[in-house]
Amino acid sequence: MSKIVKIYAIVCPITKDVKYIGKTFGTLKDRLSKHYSNSRDNSKKKKWIDNCIENFVYPEIILLEEVNNTISNISEQKWISHYGIDNLLNENKGGGGCSAKGYD
Repeated sequence: MSKIVKIYAIVCPITKDVKYIGKTFGTLKDRLSKHYSNSRDNSKKKKWIDNCIENFVYPEIILLEEVNNTISNISEQKWISHYGIDNLLNENKGGGGCSAKGYD
């Protein structure tokens, strides 16, 4: 039986610009919390999140779509393409993640 995957966007709370597209098996609240606290992450996304938090601005997470896990890679890639990889903090065109940990 396939799982349902949530495709989400992390959004700047000031400009409402979409900054990152991801996917998760879990809740959006839990996934955002993991983005906030992942101390081993040295990505552009994490640096932007840390900078926001240092300035008391907290990125938001929104649901874009719920899909069957069998098409979640395609769906994530579609949303990254929609917003444009050059406009996002994603480091690739999507399709990875959502590992056994349940949140990438």
